[in-house]
Amino acid sequence: RKAPAGEKEAAPAAPAADMVNADGPATKRQLWALHCITHQDTREWTITKAKASELIDQAKRGEDISGQLPA
Repeated sequence: RKAPAGEKEAAPAAPAADMVNADGPATKRQLWALHCITHQDTREWTITKAKASELIDQAKRGEDISGQLPA
């Protein structure tokens, strides 16, 4: 829709800052969330942002993610 005269148009939504590079390493915040969910030491995990996001979403839905966790 066009903004009425004198009204600014809303800027398009930018991608979430932490998902700009989904193939990059998981953020500290994602690893902390996975630590809280799994009660495991996640400091040495090397997973991507996309995989961490997927695991967090699955856990939120109540799915068992234990078979998908890094060793």
